[in-house]
Amino acid sequence: MVAPKEVFWLAVAMIGLFYLTSPTEAKCATLPELDGKLIKHPNNPAVYIVHRGCKRHIPNPLTYNQLFVNWGCIKPNHLTNALCTCAPISNGALLIKGPTGPAVYLVSDGGKAHIKNPDTFNRYCFDWNKIRVVPDFVVKCLRTLPQIAV
Repeated sequence: MVAPKEVFWLAVAMIGLFYLTSPTEAKCATLPELDGKLIKHPNNPAVYIVHRGCKRHIPNPLTYNQLFVNWGCIKPNHLTNALCTCAPISNGALLIKGPTGPAVYLVSDGGKAHIKNPDTFNRYCFDWNKIRVVPDFVVKCLRTLPQIAV
């Protein structure tokens, strides 16, 4: 069963798309309210993380297991197919931090994205035990991507 709140936000997003674009251009919705949620459509095994309102495919179990607490974080969601699709999480993505500071980063897409705070980290269901400590020069050498925040 689809939660009433999710149906409401999907309806709001779709109405906005129809008013801002022609009906032939309205193909998907962005729902920032779902940021940090791990979702899958009940009839499809593909798993996504919602980030900046769109779904990002997690390419395989190895990548999933290197980032997230467990498979129980994934929630079936009938809105999955309606969400816009963004670039997938990179195969082999990692969580890293340097030895001298508290900042934690998601390494994906050829760079590092700072995870703003513990609340954001937990909302995304990232696993504190899967953070790899790397030398500071490695952290500094990676291209900086937009921060992950909710």
